[in-house]
Amino acid sequence: MFDIALKALSHAVNDPSRAVQALDEIEDILAELAPDIA
Repeated sequence: MFDIALKALSHAVNDPSRAVQALDEIEDILAELAPDIA
């Protein structure tokens, strides 16, 4: 997911909407993991 976000933000691709989608997915994954860590 992180690689997708980075590639979407690169100058060659420049796809900010895909980057935002990828970051939203990363946020969801981290939110699910956070209760397990604490």
